Amino acid sequence: MRVQAQDRGFAVGAHNGAAVAALCRRLDGIPLALELAAARVPLLGVEGVLARLDDQLRLLTRGRRDAPPRQQTLRAALEWSHALLQATQKTVFRRLAVFADSFRVETAQATCGDADLDDWQVLDAIQSLVDKSLVEALPGARLRLLVTARAFALERLAEAEELDAVRTRHADAVLAIFERALEQFPRAAMLPWLEALSLDLPELRAALHWASATPGDAARLVGLVGAAVPFWAALGLNREAGRWIDLVRPLIDARTPMLHEARLRQADALRTGDPLAPVAEVLAAAEHAARLFRETGDRHGEYRMLGVRAQHGRRVDPSLDLEPLLARMRALEEPGWNGAWRAARLRPAALALTRAGQWQAAREHFAGELAEAVSADDELRIWAAQTQVAFHDIGLGEAERAVAGLAPAVDRMRELGRLRWQWKSAAVLMAARIEAGQLDAARAAMRETLMVLGVAGAPDFIGDHLASWAALSGAAEEAAGLLGWCDASLARRGKVQREELDQRACTRTEALIAAALPAPRAAALREAGRAWSDDEALHMLLDIAQREQRAHGLLAKIP
Repeated sequence: MRVQAQDRGFAVGAHNGAAVAALCRRLDGIPLALELAAARVPLLGVEGVLARLDDQLRLLTRGRRDAPPRQQTLRAALEWSHALLQATQKTVFRRLAVFADSFRVETAQATCGDADLDDWQVLDAIQSLVDKSLVEALPGARLRLLVTARAFALERLAEAEELDAVRTRHADAVLAIFERALEQFPRAAMLPWLEALSLDLPELRAALHWASATPGDAARLVGLVGAAVPFWAALGLNREAGRWIDLVRPLIDARTPMLHEARLRQADALRTGDPLAPVAEVLAAAEHAARLFRETGDRHGEYRMLGVRAQHGRRVDPSLDLEPLLARMRALEEPGWNGAWRAARLRPAALALTRAGQWQAAREHFAGELAEAVSADDELRIWAAQTQVAFHDIGLGEAERAVAGLAPAVDRMRELGRLRWQWKSAAVLMAARIEAGQLDAARAAMRETLMVLGVAGAPDFIGDHLASWAALSGAAEEAAGLLGWCDASLARRGKVQREELDQRACTRTEALIAAALPAPRAAALREAGRAWSDDEALHMLLDIAQREQRAHGLLAKIP
C-alpha cells in the first residue's frame, strides 16, 4: 500500500512476491523502515532496494516531509532511540553489533562484558533493549539485534574504538560454545544437538573470518577450526570445512597446543566423507590424532579416531589388525554414551561382512541398529541406520525394497530441512531408484541430489550409478564420459579398483554403451571424461535430466 500510494501500477505478484517477502524480513517488519523502503521502490524496484540494503542507513532516507524529523530517515530514528538509552544500555547495544545473526544470552554476556560490566549488568541492559524493540527475543532463549539497527550500532562501536576487543571476545565466546558441544557430543541426542548448534553457524563463520583477518591471531583461528570440525562433518559441510582446514594447517607449529593440533589431525581423518581423500592419508591422520588425544586425556577424541581406523582399516593393503583397536575402544567407553557414538566400535564388524560379500549378515546388523535407534527415538540415527539397510538391500538385489524403506526417511529429512545433513541418504536413494529402474523418479530428484552431493564435497559418491542412469536414459556418449570421470576420481584416491556396488553399476553401464556406440568411440569419450571437472560432470547430468524433462513434456502433449 505504501508503494501504491506513489505508483498506482505497482502490484505484488509471482514476479516480485519473493523479493517483497525478503525485503520485509530484512527490515524486521518495522513500519518506519518499510515506509522508507517503499519510497525508493518507484525508482529502484523491489529487487533494487533489496540489493542495496547492506547500506540501509543511506538508502532509507526519504520519509514523508510532514513527518517529525526523527521519522524522515532511518538514521534519524535510530539516533533518537539511541539518545534515550542509558550509558550501560548504549555500551551493550553497540557491542551486540558483532553478532551476525541470533545469539545465546550467555554468549552475549561473554562478548559484551568486561572488567567494568558484569554478566548481570549486561543481562539487565539486554532486557531494556528488548523492551525498547532494539533487540528481538526469539524462541529457544535466543536473541537478535534488529538488522535495521546493526549498521548503526557498528558505527557506534567503531567510534568507541572497541571493535577489536569486542570481536576478540566474540570469537572466544563462540569457541567456548563449540568446546562445550564437543563435551556433550557422546551423550547428546544427535538431532537436537545439531539443530541447536546449527543456529550458531553464522557466529562461527563471523568469528573465523575475523580471526583469519587478524594478524597474530593464529592460535585462536586454529582453535576455532579444530573445535568446529565434528560439527561440520555431521552437517555434511565438507567443502566449507576443507577450505578452513587447508588455511590453518600451515599454522601448526611447536607453539600450537597439543589438543588443538589433535583436532586438526582429526579434521584430516574425518575426510572419509570426501571421495577424493586417499584412505591411507585418512588412516595416518587418524593414528596421529588418536595418539595426541590420548596424551591430552581426551577419551572422546581418541575413541572417535580409533573408530575411523577400525572402519577403514580393511581398505588398505596390508589391512589393519582391528582387534587391538576395538579392545582399546571398549576400554574407553563410558556409561551414558549414546548409541550413535558406540556404533563407531560396532559398525566396523558389519562393514567387514559387507567387504567379504556377506550382504545379508551385514544387513541384519544394521537392521538391529535401526531397531535400537527407533526404540531410543533417535531420529538422526534412525536415518543413518535406514540408509545402511537400504544400501545393503541394493547389494542383495532388492532395490525396490531399498526405495520403499528409505524414501519416507528422505521425505522426512526434506520436510525438516535436514537433507543436506544426511546427504548420503539422498545419494543411496538415488542409486536405489536407478537400480530399480525408476528412471523418472531418479530424474525428478536429480537436481536436489546433485546439490547436496556438491555441498558435501562428494560429487562422485555414486558416480557410477549416475553414469548408469545416463546410459539407461539413452545418453550413451555422456555416460561414457561420466565413466571416465569416475575412473579419474578413483585414481585420485589412490585406489586401483571400485567397491562392489560401484563395479556392478560400471559393468552394466559399459554393456549399455557397447550396445550403443562403436568401441573406439566409446573409449575416446571415456578417456576425454577423465579430464572433466566435477562441475562439468554435474552440469552434464543436469543437462540430461532437463532434456529428458522436455521430452516427457512434449510426449504428454501428444494426443
